[in-house]
Amino acid sequence: MNNSIKLPDFLSHLEVVGTLKEELELCRAPLNVQIDDPNFTVENYGSPAMAMPPSILEAYQRNDQATLKASKDQNYQNLETIKKNITANGDNAWVKVTDKNGVVFFLSYNNNACVWIYPEKDLSHDKTQLVFSLGSFDNVTKESSFSFLSIKNPYVTVVETIIMAIVVKVASKIIARGLSMAVEALALTFAEAAAEAGWESFVFLIPEAAITAVAYVFAAILAIGLVFLIDWIISLMTADFYIGLQIFNFDDNRDWSSDGDNHFFDNAKIAGNGEKYKGFTIPKRQQAKLPPFIADATTEDIIVSYAQIDLENDSKFMEGLGVALSMKTDDASFTLASDCPYIGATVIKETTPAVSDLERYFKDNGWCDGLTTNIDVNGMPVGMVLNTHHGAENNVYCVTVLIGRNVVC
Repeated sequence: MNNSIKLPDFLSHLEVVGTLKEELELCRAPLNVQIDDPNFTVENYGSPAMAMPPSILEAYQRNDQATLKASKDQNYQNLETIKKNITANGDNAWVKVTDKNGVVFFLSYNNNACVWIYPEKDLSHDKTQLVFSLGSFDNVTKESSFSFLSIKNPYVTVVETIIMAIVVKVASKIIARGLSMAVEALALTFAEAAAEAGWESFVFLIPEAAITAVAYVFAAILAIGLVFLIDWIISLMTADFYIGLQIFNFDDNRDWSSDGDNHFFDNAKIAGNGEKYKGFTIPKRQQAKLPPFIADATTEDIIVSYAQIDLENDSKFMEGLGVALSMKTDDASFTLASDCPYIGATVIKETTPAVSDLERYFKDNGWCDGLTTNIDVNGMPVGMVLNTHHGAENNVYCVTVLIGRNVVC
């Protein structure tokens, strides 16, 4: 037991039992482990999720950009020192802790916030899968962002502690090198971390379709305040204009999906490496949950699953960008669009039911004059918010869609 490390008050219900550096030394020690298949498949698991206090949800519904910006700035300030500590000190920036349920996991922290990597035992389907949550918690704003990582191998539970230590090392490397590196060399980063932990034989396989999604799982440990930290966004950008589209699912009863083949991009591509748009499903609201140790720290948060689509303009010379896509469930659908011209005001619109010809829908009129709009989708409200018509900081235009919530127009 390591009694020399004192956690801040908001984490005082946890017990420090070691450090990542000590754990890695244990991993390097000879272990009585026989691995006939060293290939580990890495994928994201489910949908990323946010936890926000009611005041932040209300700010979105009122389009109170001053409150949202103040919260984001506070989040950045509270997490930036953690990022700098991890970048400068790597393994030494993490401690090994246990909660009241006896679950062992890893933290990096300061007096106001923490980031974690936590084993989610109840999410694993069988003994061939490990699921970890990676996330951040700001004790000042009471906001959190988290995603889930799945690692599969017939022997994965036998080497669970080693795999978790490797995941923490990968997180440190991604934080230090930037998210764009993660997208380009994610499997190599896993292999490098495994070799440094003394397990050169481990091979980490990441399906091409999952690479960016897995990278964003790691981004969640420093993504809070409902918008990815701006320097991480910039690390993905090679363009002049950017749309960050966030869709939150507050529907308690239904999953909502976007068909990867049914979308329209106007001079737009996925930010960073220009991967193909693949669509997504956002689970119904009650499926997202915080790790129990965070539930000990805050009880008022609203938990919601979300999807984030980060777009940049494809052609950079005096050109903006735009997007239209549809969201569907078993008995309802709607279409949304945002246009960010190089010269002129960025605008949004939405309609129900979903439109089949998205290019024509995008090019038609009907754009909203204001920064907010609502539609009724078979009796359920859907609100849409734009941060500003023009002059966005770093040309990042944030579009937020609240499935199951109205906004003030």
